[in-house]
Amino acid sequence: MREAAEYVESFLIEAPNGYLVTAPSMSPENSFRLANGKAEQLTYAPTIDNQLITAFYQPV
Repeated sequence: MREAAEYVESFLIEAPNGYLVTAPSMSPENSFRLANGKAEQLTYAPTIDNQLITAFYQPV
């Protein structure tokens, strides 16, 4: 568990709003089009990351 927590902490950056978020990451449920028309899923703070990290840190 310690190694998992260290990995999560190493994967966080500070977003412009001051929150720590995962980045870079991929959004499996969402994509957007770049100016060249290519679909992209690379993003920061996708919902799946937030849900997994929250579940990891929840006491059982």
